[in-house]
Amino acid sequence: MLPEDLSEGALERALSGRRFGAPRRVFDSIGSTNSEALRWVEEGAAEGALVLADHQTEGRGRWGRSWLDEPGASLMFSIVLRPRLDGARAGILTTALGVAVAEGIEAVTGLSTMLKWPNDVMVDGRKIAGILVETRMSQATVEAAVAGVGINVSWGAEDLPDSLVGRATTVAAEVVRLGDAKVPDRAELLGSVVAAIERIYPLINRDAGRRLILEATKRSEVLGATVTIRLSNGGEVQGVARELRPTGGLLIDATSGPLEVTAGEVLSLRTPAP
Repeated sequence: MLPEDLSEGALERALSGRRFGAPRRVFDSIGSTNSEALRWVEEGAAEGALVLADHQTEGRGRWGRSWLDEPGASLMFSIVLRPRLDGARAGILTTALGVAVAEGIEAVTGLSTMLKWPNDVMVDGRKIAGILVETRMSQATVEAAVAGVGINVSWGAEDLPDSLVGRATTVAAEVVRLGDAKVPDRAELLGSVVAAIERIYPLINRDAGRRLILEATKRSEVLGATVTIRLSNGGEVQGVARELRPTGGLLIDATSGPLEVTAGEVLSLRTPAP
């Protein structure tokens, strides 16, 4: 049985008037919301269709990693997008979702959020949310995409595995640290994030994505820092992060010269001394 904050009544109130968020499939427990949404895409799911779960048993992050959660502790959903986007710019979908999730969290909590390229939402240097975008291509065009979002809502510090201590945080922990006793419930948080997605998502093709990149740049915690990036082939590259690109890539000044990294993850970053 679903908890009250994910009941149909709570979701209906939170998503009232929204273009995205319906139709929706809501589960007490599921393997992966992204997997379910991808199956729904094959059945013809409309843009904005939503898959939501209280708990995932096979949640995944980028590069095959698992997504850790406990029932009631996280907001986990996947939303169907049909962007008709050039495949070379598919990465900008992750940029757009990152900006939207950051904006949505801020709107209901007052927290100050940043983005760690390519897919992490951060508060005070610790991860509070992650995004996984999976695409379906047709003739070099993104015909459909599923954007999976996981937000840490109410994990207790004692529940975090040792590998995440100091690296991850939750909405509840940060709201309390801010001095506010009110933690938004998951339906309220979902409604805020979906509203932000509706505002941000159209920017992927507007003005060649420049306004979106400007918004992401304002939130970036990597630009100007010396970063070490693990590449999708297992190699590593280091340089100063200079620019977010309309492809969703990151331009760095590497030892060999300017390099645009389109797929990778930041292993470490060192900001310049003030």
